[in-house]
Amino acid sequence: MGLIKIIRFALLPFFVQFTVIQYALAQDTTKLYQVYRITDSIEVNGKGDAALWEKAALLTDFKLPWSNYITTPTSFRALWNDESLYFLYNVIDHDIVAPGPIDNERSVMNSDRVEIFFMVKGGLDPYYCLEMDPSGRILDYEARTYRKFDLYWEWPNTDLTIRTSMQENGYTVEGEIKLASLRLMGILDEDDTMMAGLYRGDYYQGNNQKTAVRWITWIDPKIEKPDFHVPSTFGTFKLLRETR
Repeated sequence: MGLIKIIRFALLPFFVQFTVIQYALAQDTTKLYQVYRITDSIEVNGKGDAALWEKAALLTDFKLPWSNYITTPTSFRALWNDESLYFLYNVIDHDIVAPGPIDNERSVMNSDRVEIFFMVKGGLDPYYCLEMDPSGRILDYEARTYRKFDLYWEWPNTDLTIRTSMQENGYTVEGEIKLASLRLMGILDEDDTMMAGLYRGDYYQGNNQKTAVRWITWIDPKIEKPDFHVPSTFGTFKLLRETR
């Protein structure tokens, strides 16, 4: 065995360990969103007008890591009860872009949208993605590292409810996910925590009337190019036992 090969094999454990440390740091330095418990249910209608939403922690800390543009506000809320996780996005958008057939979920790829990604047991092999646009289209899929997408996978209909509405100044996305499915899929841990990413794609008319997009995220992954499919974009959701 040549000297170069010996050096490579000697350094291999170091690189493996370094990769693991990098991955762990991406997990340990994430932000925390506290999900308060409610005893009642929310009727998901896409308007987000249930009084119970006032009990949720309001998250507005969204960023554009890859642009100096000051975007319109995005807000997120979540609550849970013994049966379900509820979530609510409110987006200010004065120029909604949502082309394509209303019954074609892949049209979401070219539409204004909000997204939630869920890790499984702290990793991305697999992870699950929900991309939801103002017109109510849902692109749900299973993914694996790196960017291997199964677009034919679907969240069980009985476990997922999404409703949306559009207003003059933006849109609302409201959803309910059954806790049983989050546990079965390995998303929700025994300690009532899960790793989730929160994102928005803001489409607009760019140069030469071509549609462009600004990528908005809860957590800045500190990478050069826009990419939500990396561990460093995920934060921690903690389901609190206390009620509000």
